[in-house]
Amino acid sequence: MHRLLVIAAVAALAAGCTSPCEELGDKICRCNPTGVSSETCKQQVSNVVDDTNPTKSQDSACSKYLDNCKAPDGIGFCEWLTSAEGKATCGLAY
Repeated sequence: MHRLLVIAAVAALAAGCTSPCEELGDKICRCNPTGVSSETCKQQVSNVVDDTNPTKSQDSACSKYLDNCKAPDGIGFCEWLTSAEGKATCGLAY
């Protein structure tokens, strides 16, 4: 489920290669649940980014999410990412 959210978020906001959208996806991929390869997730993010026709506004949205996608002090990033606040801050909430 988490992997699908990552793919959906990146697909909706994707921009070109090595873009803020790919960086955001890669950051989120580091928190994959057991059994899901981080490298597989990163490859899926890269594929989605490569297959989209991004706009400057999508790139800007990803950049904003990337800048703000940080857990508060004292909370692990992956744990925080599962919270409603973490999902919304990192662009995973619908």
